Amino acid sequence: MRQCSISRERSGGSLTTSRRSFKTTLTLLAFLALVLAPIASALAASPQELLANPPKRYFNDYAQMVQPATAASLESELANFERETSNQILVVIFPDWPADLVFDDYAQSLYRAAKIGQQGKDNGVLVLLTKEGKIRIPSSETNLHRSFARSITMK
Repeated sequence: MRQCSISRERSGGSLTTSRRSFKTTLTLLAFLALVLAPIASALAASPQELLANPPKRYFNDYAQMVQPATAASLESELANFERETSNQILVVIFPDWPADLVFDDYAQSLYRAAKIGQQGKDNGVLVLLTKEGKIRIPSSETNLHRSFARSITMK
């Protein structure tokens, strides 16, 4: 993620994620995936435009369904989460999805284009949501990814 490149450079040492930060990560991810999916509608940017110009914020509500104060709070929480754990979560909400665009492929493409996570650590996650209820959470194949997958399937 472009905005987060400073933390990539500053965090040269290895950080281990504690059990508490994994629980925090999982709780935050579950909240974002389950609560925000149903509220995702007026497209400010098309999915194709976002590949060329990835989001610079952690929380990106192109459906304009979340109140500005709530969006600002989520942005702040996600930024604090990265500072505390070194893990990055990028949330993107679209109101609808173009029929000619494969959702799963796009999710992986946006994950790569946004460069989520710290270089060499692969500690980033994208939460991609649509109004229709489509949800994808691509990330690199790391312990962080496996922990998210286990948490979601257990719920």
